[in-house]
Amino acid sequence: MNHRATEDTEKFMGLRFFSASSAVRSFREADMEIILSRCGFRCDECLAYRPNIEREPANRQALSDGWHRYFGFRIPPERIACDGCMADHPTLDSDCPVRPCAIARGVGNCAQCGEYICGRLTERLIAFEDIQARTGADIPAEDRARFIEPYENRRRLDALRQAANEES
Repeated sequence: MNHRATEDTEKFMGLRFFSASSAVRSFREADMEIILSRCGFRCDECLAYRPNIEREPANRQALSDGWHRYFGFRIPPERIACDGCMADHPTLDSDCPVRPCAIARGVGNCAQCGEYICGRLTERLIAFEDIQARTGADIPAEDRARFIEPYENRRRLDALRQAANEES
């Protein structure tokens, strides 16, 4: 997936934010591209993101197990490969309530929406502290990095919204 900047550039958390074509939002830091989903998940860090699966196919089983351990659902490993919700036809989470809403409102992600935080997004908000409290156990740093951080969208979206408000 090629995300080319076509418009203005903003600063956010030490990164350059590019307004990109097709309402795709991405960040660049050095040579690393940070790809956000509409609800604020980090596609580039997600083990299910197709380029990551192609690099490390064995991560499918680990991800299936990690999602089950920390989020309570299991997807069969052979079905895990995601093109992201910016794709025309998402392959993994086709029932997402956020994607069609963001598209209908013409926003790249929920932080740009006038109804932030709505019920659809609330279903998808992830905070590490909530997961740790629900599991009732310490979560190893490696597990947090692999199975939780890519989806910790609450702080990410709040920061994007705050940065946008400060610039207005």
